[in-house]
Amino acid sequence: MDAKITKSRLNHLLSYDWLKIIGAAAALIVVWSLAFTMTATRLKPSQQFSVMNYKGTALTDNFSTKFQNAFSSGVFSYEVIETSVVDTTTGGKDMVSTLMETRLSTDEGDILFAADVNDPDTKYTEAVDGTEETVDKYYTYFESCLYSWYSYVYQLDGEKGYFAKMEAYLNAYYTDGFENADSLDEEKIEREFRAKVKANKDKRYRKAAALEAGVQGEIEKVKSYRDGLVTLYSYIDAGYISWVEKTVKLSDSKGNVLENTGVFGINLCPNEDTMGELKDSVYYLDERQSEEDPEKTVKVSAAKDVCVMFMKTPKMDAQYLYESILYVNYLVETYCSAL
Repeated sequence: MDAKITKSRLNHLLSYDWLKIIGAAAALIVVWSLAFTMTATRLKPSQQFSVMNYKGTALTDNFSTKFQNAFSSGVFSYEVIETSVVDTTTGGKDMVSTLMETRLSTDEGDILFAADVNDPDTKYTEAVDGTEETVDKYYTYFESCLYSWYSYVYQLDGEKGYFAKMEAYLNAYYTDGFENADSLDEEKIEREFRAKVKANKDKRYRKAAALEAGVQGEIEKVKSYRDGLVTLYSYIDAGYISWVEKTVKLSDSKGNVLENTGVFGINLCPNEDTMGELKDSVYYLDERQSEEDPEKTVKVSAAKDVCVMFMKTPKMDAQYLYESILYVNYLVETYCSAL
């Protein structure tokens, strides 16, 4: 059989089988792409710190710079290797719910900005006691978000609240309580970290040097959480920031109304004299009396009552929940005029 490759035979092959060749090449590229995608190491929720922005507030051009500064200057623990911003307002009002659901269900979202000021889309009327009159009322953006995404928002107070869990986490390593910084049991942190790495077969720590660095990073993380909690409590006591308490009324599957009063966020700007410069990063437009003409009103950028919620996502590792504390402290230290 003559199997010699000639110019005419090659031309004949290319003339009649070029589609098959292109199809085979394309298929090979797709297979390789899928192989790399499926075998690539995915970021864990704990390795990414995500800031979300809810409708009613806007992020300035300066926000990204400040957020990146927080990351590059070591505000977060060693575990965080990437940051992201989810601005749900970019697609307009109709896309807010879709973006919130998509990101939260895929474990993206640690902290969320929402202003505790009236949301004009939530107008309702309420009867005045003892009269036939009614008054117009509104839910705030904070309340709108809380009602819509209640299952994803941490309650901060109470025996099972975010801060009670954080104190319990720290007290497991501080033998005399987290208030005593000198009582840290570093050996316990190391034992538990090594055991977790072994149980999870964490590929990041296959080399001895990487494992040792991980141990030290874990010890520093616990210290930063402890220092961050003490610092945040001091900012609350000083009035630079404040708790946001709300009463939530939700119906269960049987139609019964369940009422829960608790702290669901932190007000970053209860007083514009101290935290008003927060508007350099996040703001809303507020209608205020004109200084030049008292009979007119003007819209100005404001940060008064801009708050944060701490979000909970399905797969977040409980040992890395408290990066949000570090970020709140960073915002206070960046913008508080009293510090």
